[in-house]
Amino acid sequence: MYVIGYPESQTTWLAYLLAYCLNTEYFDFDSPNHLSKDEDLKSYLQGNLVHPSYQAKLGKVIRTNSVNISGQDQTPVVYMVRDGRDVMLSYYYKQKSSRAKGNPHAPQKTFASKICRKLGLQKVSTRLELSPFSRFLEDHVSEWVSHVQSWLNHQPTAIIRYEDLLTIPEETLASLMMRLGVEVSPDIIQKAVEIFNSKYLLKHQLIKYRKKSIGKPGDWEKYFSKQETIYFQEIADQVLCILGYESEI
Repeated sequence: MYVIGYPESQTTWLAYLLAYCLNTEYFDFDSPNHLSKDEDLKSYLQGNLVHPSYQAKLGKVIRTNSVNISGQDQTPVVYMVRDGRDVMLSYYYKQKSSRAKGNPHAPQKTFASKICRKLGLQKVSTRLELSPFSRFLEDHVSEWVSHVQSWLNHQPTAIIRYEDLLTIPEETLASLMMRLGVEVSPDIIQKAVEIFNSKYLLKHQLIKYRKKSIGKPGDWEKYFSKQETIYFQEIADQVLCILGYESEI
């Protein structure tokens, strides 16, 4: 089965929880060596735990940001979403941090350019002032919308909101297990949530925010200018509403 989402939607966290609850192997399609040096983490994600395994029924838990997955019609797909404004903020600081570690003048092959080529998108014209974050929004907002719309059109097995997983994790996972057609005890779900808690995520850099004040749902409001808010919602308002996020306009 696949766990898919746009970058910075926290798909890794959901994939870890699922791999533990379903007692299946975890595989990161985008970073195959993700677990190679972490024996503690691997011990939870190799499908050799004592509780029942559903790997024969559902396959491995495969995490990816891709929009093109072979065999997706036959394989369960869990699509994870997050408020696109918070996604933009997290993704911006992640990219900014990555560039700072290398050559800041080197051209960046972004996920945006890849998905736009695959979907045949044209660059969206902008009325934003050319601040660094505004330029980032210009390059990525339409891509986020297209990624979400593409997977909504594929009708995934389940859609999980990051905010729900964060605030009501046990209930969200229990509902997801029903959608997957499996029976996982509340004790196992609770144990998964306890293992992969916020401290664990920070330790293993799953929550990759580059500022301590970034990470909670709605933190985008502290960083977006009015102009940036309007720009985002002109492009993404329909998708925000479909996913149950409130518009600020």
